Amino acid sequence: MPLYDVERLGIINVGNPKHADIFLVTGSVNEQNREVIQNIYNQMPDPKVVVAVGYVPAPAGFLRVL
Repeated sequence: MPLYDVERLGIINVGNPKHADIFLVTGSVNEQNREVIQNIYNQMPDPKVVVAVGYVPAPAGFLRVL
């Protein structure tokens, strides 16, 4: 049995943003990937949650634009 088995808690990794409830941003947000992030965000159904992990994505302010 794996040490961290989040699927037993109902957390399932999906490959399609249309089936996702949470959008996890773990890398840097810049002009090159900003459009991709906005596109993924717009594809997610409401209600949605965005979690920015790390120093770079959290204070970058890109969520104010979305």
